Amino acid sequence: MAWAKKAGGSGGDYGRSISALKDGSSFITGEFQGTASFGTTTLTSAGGYDVFIAKLKADGAYAWAKKAGGSSYDTANGISALKDGSSLITGEFQGTANFGTTTLTSAGGYDAFVAKLKADGSWASTQAAVPTYKLSTSASSLNEGKTLKTTATTSGVAKGKKLYWTLSGIGINADDFSPGALQGSSKVNNTGEISFSHHLSEDKATEGAETLNIQLFKDQKRSQQVGSTVSVTINDTSKGAANPATNNVTNNTNISVGKTTATNVNSNNRPTYNVTNTNIINEIDNTFTGAKKAFVNNSFDYKFYNLGKGRFAVKSKNGKDIDEITGVDNLSFDNKSVDITEVQETFDQVTGINDVSGVVFRLYNAAFARLPDSAGLKNWINANSSGKKSYKETAEAFADSQEFENRYGANVSNTEFVTTLYNNVLDRDPDANGLARYVGELNDGTNERKDLLYIFSESPENRVLFTDTTGLS
Repeated sequence: MAWAKKAGGSGGDYGRSISALKDGSSFITGEFQGTASFGTTTLTSAGGYDVFIAKLKADGAYAWAKKAGGSSYDTANGISALKDGSSLITGEFQGTANFGTTTLTSAGGYDAFVAKLKADGSWASTQAAVPTYKLSTSASSLNEGKTLKTTATTSGVAKGKKLYWTLSGIGINADDFSPGALQGSSKVNNTGEISFSHHLSEDKATEGAETLNIQLFKDQKRSQQVGSTVSVTINDTSKGAANPATNNVTNNTNISVGKTTATNVNSNNRPTYNVTNTNIINEIDNTFTGAKKAFVNNSFDYKFYNLGKGRFAVKSKNGKDIDEITGVDNLSFDNKSVDITEVQETFDQVTGINDVSGVVFRLYNAAFARLPDSAGLKNWINANSSGKKSYKETAEAFADSQEFENRYGANVSNTEFVTTLYNNVLDRDPDANGLARYVGELNDGTNERKDLLYIFSESPENRVLFTDTTGLS
């Protein structure tokens, strides 16, 4: 290693991009909060996060460091070194932001910026990119039973910016689609696009042609529309008038999620179907469809979410993005493949936060740090419902299993065990008081490890996480 340097301060500081010159020097950019040091130069943010740009010499010494931004959250996404030693940076800002003597004002929400610095670090020019948005669909007219893909093409919009879409129209409702999502969101990719797909349910009711309207917004409240509304005609493919007495399926729970189905699910009484998990739905970053989707790492490295109305999502425990997977038939992980029907069958069994199914689901998840498999969950729900097992006996059985040892480690200290318990169950590091308390209880024999597993599983904090996962409260 030739050299390694640090930069930053006591706040949150992030490096986002780097670009090198032929002489071995380099530019870096990112954002910082509060004060941050770059060699002997100290920068102070105007409030929130500000952008930093710094140049390092070939030997790793800092040549200079500059800041840009205002009182809101301002970020840098990329930097490029030019042959003459100058550099170009791009990112996004909100409100007003200062770039040397140039002040930019956003049109509302976040706008993109492009700025140039001379070789000596002085500002050359800065411009706010005027964002453009264009919606297009794979067809302007489509029969029931077909799949519609919508693409939003943007310019001047920062990569990673989240945009929100809505489906509407007279007679249009969630039952018209699989997945049944009338709202969602996606992040702009590196080509400036987002896309999402919907399968049009092929029901047997004679409704006539319907007009589907698709709108795009730049805010979660959907008060600031961008681009023009796109309309698609949905052609009715029914053969004749429906007879409500015979065509309305009321007891069918064998829904094939992500596949074509003619089942009317309005009367479905599964609690996890009838919820609307708004907290998670509003945070969805990507929507995947297709026969198979490959994910990096093992299945237990992901959290699964029930969104309601037959929709599901996943999130890497080490990442930030929440991805909707309703339209994917099979999920491929490093350790195994999971059918979307298996995910559905697991959530189908959870009927309440306070009943046996909710307690066993939480205990299963706490012990093995993963979504329960449907068959195993069913067996343990039955065992606890019938009185053959108590919750604490179930916790003991889980704690004695090989999988539990795989997740928590063999021959670990009490401190290590409690720390892993916090990480696996509550998805955070332990606070000092909590760690001391529970390690003390293990040391003096007040509780055993199986007891703490149950205590953490039923803690108020984990019950909140249960609501996030299942949508049940």
